[in-house]
Amino acid sequence: MDENVLNFVKQYIGDAIANYPKIPASKLNEVVEDASIRMVESLKIAVSTDKKDGIEALLNGSDDLMMANEVRKMLESDLVISIEEVTKLDAREATKVASSVFPVVLKRFCEAFDAESLTYLLVREYKKNGVLVGSFTCILGGMFG
Repeated sequence: MDENVLNFVKQYIGDAIANYPKIPASKLNEVVEDASIRMVESLKIAVSTDKKDGIEALLNGSDDLMMANEVRKMLESDLVISIEEVTKLDAREATKVASSVFPVVLKRFCEAFDAESLTYLLVREYKKNGVLVGSFTCILGGMFG
């Protein structure tokens, strides 16, 4: 997993959720860790599938709202699942927490990364681990070609 991306996501989630009253302080670090890993793994999968256009739309402010919303929902769902599983809040409460925290996380994430830099970091991680999915070549070709 790319530590740069993971550390950014951890920081953003940690900052946004730190004072949220529904998250017990004793569970905060566990929620941040679990949600960060889930979100970065989802991004890694997304850059190797048809969701790569959604990442570009989300991070670069494209007009393709449908694709951007698909990625946004995927990432917010990761946060909801983490909150629900770690804190044992019910789905409704976990969704309320995520709905208030996620926009802050997403805003900071979009300020830190564009689609090209994020794809590079995630693709580099796959190369380092000896795995290169064919569609990565298409992504890079489309971005640099």
